[in-house]
Amino acid sequence: MGQDVAGTVSTPADFLDELPMTRFHWLLVLGVVLAQILDGYSATANSFVLPEVIRRFALSPIQAGTLASVTNFGLLIGALGFAILADRMGRRAIFQLVLLTYAFGGLISAVAPTYAVLLGGRFVAGLGIGAEFPVAFALLAEYSPKRYRAWLIALGPLCYGLGYVLAGVLALAVVPFWGWRGLFWISVAPALVIVYIRRFIPESVRYLLSKGHRDEATAILEHVARAARRPLPVLTLNAEPTASAPAIGLSAAFRRSFRYLLALSLLYFLFFIQTFGNTAWLPTLFVKAGYSVMHSFTFTLIVFSALPCAEALGGWLQDVIPRRWAIVALGVFGAVFFILFGQAFQHRWPTPWTVAADVLSVLTANGVIAILYTLGTELFPTRIRSTAMGIVTAVGRIGAIVGPLLVGALLQLGTPIPTMINVVATPLLLGALVALILIPIDTRRRGLDQIERQEFGGAVSP
Repeated sequence: MGQDVAGTVSTPADFLDELPMTRFHWLLVLGVVLAQILDGYSATANSFVLPEVIRRFALSPIQAGTLASVTNFGLLIGALGFAILADRMGRRAIFQLVLLTYAFGGLISAVAPTYAVLLGGRFVAGLGIGAEFPVAFALLAEYSPKRYRAWLIALGPLCYGLGYVLAGVLALAVVPFWGWRGLFWISVAPALVIVYIRRFIPESVRYLLSKGHRDEATAILEHVARAARRPLPVLTLNAEPTASAPAIGLSAAFRRSFRYLLALSLLYFLFFIQTFGNTAWLPTLFVKAGYSVMHSFTFTLIVFSALPCAEALGGWLQDVIPRRWAIVALGVFGAVFFILFGQAFQHRWPTPWTVAADVLSVLTANGVIAILYTLGTELFPTRIRSTAMGIVTAVGRIGAIVGPLLVGALLQLGTPIPTMINVVATPLLLGALVALILIPIDTRRRGLDQIERQEFGGAVSP
C-alpha cells in the first residue's frame, strides 16, 4: 500500500499508471524514439539502394525481392528470439543488444563485396530491427501513465516513419555522391544509442517485481517518485505489479491470450504484406514506369513523408473510437486508395495524381500500425508481454517477407502493375474483417493491470 497526493495507491502498478508525465518519462521516450527513427531508417534503406544494387550485381526481380525479404526474415527471427530473452533477462539489457546487432548488420552491408554478403548483412540487421519493437515498447508501455499510453506507444511507428523520411532525404543527398554503400554506413549509428540507454533508461519495475528483485525495483520507484514529486508506495512482500489479483500460471496466460495472439498475428501478417510490398518496391516501380532514378527517389520520399502523419492519424483515431473500428476504417480506405494507385499507372494519370493516390494509401493503411503497436502492449499479461509481442510481430514479419517476394514474383511473370497492386491490396480488406471479428475489447484509457485482471481473471505468477 502507499499514498500519493490524490489518495491511496494499492500497488506499484497503480502508482505508475496514475503518474503525470515527468522528466523521467520524457528521457525514456526520447531513447525509444531515437531507436525507432534509426530502426525505420535501417529498415527502409533497402528500398533506396535497390535500383543501384540491381545494376551493380545484375539481379533478377526475384533476387531483388529476396534482398528485401531476407531483411524481413531476420526481423522475424529477431522479433521472436530477442523478445523471449527480454522476458527472461530483462528489457534493458536486450534493448542494448538489439541496437548493437542491427548496427553490426549495417556495417556488413556497407562493406559487402558480393550479393551473398549483402544478403547476410541485411539478415543480421533484420535481427536487431525486428526485436526493437517488442523489447523497447514492452519497456515503454510498462512505465507509461495509462492516460498517455496510447499516444506514447503511437510515437513508435510515427518515429519509425520518420526514419523512412530520413532515409529518403539522405538517399537524395548521399547516393549521387557516395553511392548506395553510403546509406548503409549511416545505419551503423544505432550503436551510439546504447550509451544513452545505459545512462538514462532503467529496467522495467513490473519486470523486476515479477522476478522478485524488490530492492532494485524500489530504487527505481524512488527515482520515479522524486521526478513526479509524489510519495512512494510502500512495497509489501508480494507486491508484484498485479498482486491485487489472484495469480495464474504462465501456460494459462498463453491459453487465455490465444484469441488476441491469433488476432494480432493475422493483422500484422496481412497489413505487412501490403505495407512492405509497397515500400520495398516503390522506387523500382517508378523506374519501371519510365521515371529516372532520382525522380523515383523524390516521389518515394513524398510518399514516405506521409508515414509519420499516418501514425499520428492512427494514434489519434484509436483514442476517439474503439480500436477495432479504427482498424476497419483505415484498412478499407487504405485498400481503396492503393487500388487507385494501380489505376493511375494503367491509365497514365498525371504524376501528381499518381503520387497522391499512394500518399493517401500510406496515410490510411499505415495508420493501422500505430493501433497494432498499442494493442500489442495492452492485450498480454506482464510476464508474457514481450514474448507475446515478439510472437505477433514475428508472424507479421512473415507477411513482410511475403510482400516483397510476391511483388517480385508477379513482376517477373510479367503481371501488369495495376493487377499486381490489386492483389497486394486484398490483405488490407481481410485485415479489416479480422479486426471486426476477433477484437471486441475496448482498451481505451484502461491500466495494463486493469485489463489483465478483467480479461484474464488474474495476475501471472512469477
